[in-house]
Amino acid sequence: MVMAARLPLIAEVNHAVDALGMYRAELARILGLKCYDVSDSMQLELLLGEEPEIACRAKRFVYLYILLEKQFSGNAASMAHWIRRENVFLGTTPLLAMVDQGRVEDVIAVISKKRVEVMSDVKFSGSCLCGSVKYEIAGEMVRFSHCHCQRCRKATGTGHASNILISPISSLSWTSGESILARYKVPEANRFYNCFCAKCGSPMPREVKELDAVLVPAGSIDDELPDLPQQRIFWDSRTQWSCPAGDLPVFSEYPG
Repeated sequence: MVMAARLPLIAEVNHAVDALGMYRAELARILGLKCYDVSDSMQLELLLGEEPEIACRAKRFVYLYILLEKQFSGNAASMAHWIRRENVFLGTTPLLAMVDQGRVEDVIAVISKKRVEVMSDVKFSGSCLCGSVKYEIAGEMVRFSHCHCQRCRKATGTGHASNILISPISSLSWTSGESILARYKVPEANRFYNCFCAKCGSPMPREVKELDAVLVPAGSIDDELPDLPQQRIFWDSRTQWSCPAGDLPVFSEYPG
């Protein structure tokens, strides 16, 4: 009877590791064990039964997997992709936060609050004001935000920038005018820069290599989009005359 009570936990742990495409060494660090402790299922099962703290960590890991499975409707590829992508709410990749930073609870909190960046496939085209620069996008929409930060306001001349983050970088294809694109990098910024048509000045998509993504100015898109804006970010930086939040959630900087 005692062994039967432990079997579900060891089975669930092994299933979660396999579904997420994790290495046993990663599981060992999550559970606070050595690699040889998790390489043999019988040894791991014994530890789960004898060490309450290890069993508790295992249960939280399994709970995290259950939340992910529900969020991504059991799509193993989407789950494995998400835990290996940089996440704005965690400031790192979820897998790194779980394994090397010991922040399983933080990852659980992100998922529990439905802050997982659920992506949908999109395909659309866009162009600049004068029509010299044209592009096509075929990728995954990560998020759609109104950004009220000062840099975005100055780059667009508006109260906020409406930007769509698309993954991966290869989603972007320039169909004309790539040679006349100009770029301005803010000297003190880590990665903020503006990409625009040198003829008419229209903001154009820009690569965000750190995220393996493309940031697309929504106003440059020529087609209708399947999704609406999801949030307002850098809300505390907005101008007094800016539009109201409406029904969108607001965040002082990035969500999280």
